[in-house]
Amino acid sequence: FETLDYSLIVFGNVNTDPSSSIFVYKTSSPSEVGSIELFNDYTLNCLLDVGAGNVDVHGQFDQVFGGQLVINGGTMVCDAPFSSGFRVMDGGLTMSSGLFEQTNNHISMHGTSTVSGGLIRTGGTFASVPTGAFQPSGGEVEIGCANASIITMKGGNYFYDLTIDGGAGGYLGIESGSSVTVNHNCDISSHFDLKGRDMRAGNHLNIFNEGLLEVDENAVLQLGDYCFLNVLPGGTISLIGTEGNMATVNRYTAGYYNFNVAGGGTIQAEYADFSGMGADGIEISPSATVDPAYPFNNCRFHHGEAGGTLLTFKSQQELFIYDAVFPTNFWGGASNVTRNSPVADVFFINSSGGFAGSAGEDDPFNTIHWNTEVELKVYLEGPFNGIDMNTDLEPVDLIPLMQPYGVAPWFYSGTESVSYIPDTDIVDWVLVELRDAFFANWATPDKIVATRAAFLLNDGSIVDMNGGKLLFDVPNISNDLFVVVHHRNHLSVMSLGAGFVDSKYSYDFTDGLYKAYTTGPDGHKEIATGIYGMFAGNGNTDNSVDLLDKAAWATETGTKGYLENDYDMDAQVNNNDKNRPWHENLGEASQVPE
Repeated sequence: FETLDYSLIVFGNVNTDPSSSIFVYKTSSPSEVGSIELFNDYTLNCLLDVGAGNVDVHGQFDQVFGGQLVINGGTMVCDAPFSSGFRVMDGGLTMSSGLFEQTNNHISMHGTSTVSGGLIRTGGTFASVPTGAFQPSGGEVEIGCANASIITMKGGNYFYDLTIDGGAGGYLGIESGSSVTVNHNCDISSHFDLKGRDMRAGNHLNIFNEGLLEVDENAVLQLGDYCFLNVLPGGTISLIGTEGNMATVNRYTAGYYNFNVAGGGTIQAEYADFSGMGADGIEISPSATVDPAYPFNNCRFHHGEAGGTLLTFKSQQELFIYDAVFPTNFWGGASNVTRNSPVADVFFINSSGGFAGSAGEDDPFNTIHWNTEVELKVYLEGPFNGIDMNTDLEPVDLIPLMQPYGVAPWFYSGTESVSYIPDTDIVDWVLVELRDAFFANWATPDKIVATRAAFLLNDGSIVDMNGGKLLFDVPNISNDLFVVVHHRNHLSVMSLGAGFVDSKYSYDFTDGLYKAYTTGPDGHKEIATGIYGMFAGNGNTDNSVDLLDKAAWATETGTKGYLENDYDMDAQVNNNDKNRPWHENLGEASQVPE
């Protein structure tokens, strides 16, 4: 049956013999095309050669085994209302160009297809399970995501081009046991969730406005050589795994892929593993956004292109990135992180790995900082009241706004200061040093790698100027880290042994005698049962309690203020300072290596 260049409209049922053929054009002159419009359901069991013609089916359309659908420039549109389940294509599909559309329903490709071009559009979702059933050499599949939740691709089946376009409310996930391979281009304009499965893209992977690509725990996104992953304005890529169940982005061929978050695009990343990036690494463009709730915390970056970088920040966004991992550089990378914006800073806190740290950065504006978080607890004997420490200096505004350790013997040049004392729980300023040494007794002042002044709270914790975590901008620790705490009228203490937990240095001086380093005499003292603190009485700041401190005390006795010889730190120098702290501690000396 040939339509020639006429139109056929059928309001009733159409029954075809399996051996019959329908041509929607003039076979002797294929450019002369016709059209068919069917208002009822139709099951294709014979050859339907649309050619460059047009077929509209307003009822449900299915294809049984033995049925053949051929489209070469024409259109076949099936616009029946949604019906649960899939519209099954059990026969063959041959398509070089044109359109095959199930406007409101799902498509399941079960038969053998030969697709080299054209567009297959489904308003719902798409499935192909039998081995080799759908392996196009060209063409595009467009999925509308309506009434859909999963896409099913098994048996080595794949797409050439894939568009997922369900808009803001669209959602599509990959079914268990499936994986999605797109040999050429993939465009995403709605929510596409890998659901812990694998996805491959060969040429371009574009995430457009309202698009969200979710690479979750155990999911693997693999990109081909010179593939471009572009997060475009209004698009988001979310790469969020969990500890031990990373979200992964890597390559599946030789070569490298390009990963760009364009201006207006957003990236979320936590517990994600990135490798195989091109020369610019993961490139965060100007006006792009790194979600501050998921700013690459616990992410791993490695094996990028030789001579390239792993991360490029061009945006003007301040970021705090915790526990990032940069393994030892065996791939010949030029830098770990590149930052070419003088606006805003990027802080890597508690990063680890042989390629972490400032030695590997490309940072002409000095806006990348490699911080170690130091969580400390220490008590001062003088203000300790049996439970915590008194804060007698704070209510009377005696604590200076500028750190007080710029004088002898510390000569610390740091500019830590505040415009007002930010917390009523502040006891005083302390000075904290980090020393990098193989053994504790080798941790002498020449091993200092970082120093900063900080506030001591009444519960013994040491905090930054804003009351937050104490961060040190330091290179990688080569040996072991030892922390020294100085106070202006107490004997200095140094930690004993490693205190790293998950890349963070945490140390509590207060819960053991041997938590303070010593070569013989006690490094600090028991100030209550099972509680330890720094020796008071060092008024002349020479790190020993002796008669010189008594002489210094005598010059200030009877006075009030922020005074070196106020050993109990109650804002006045009197006999209580001499009779209790100084007299009890006479003869003690700091055990910190000098």
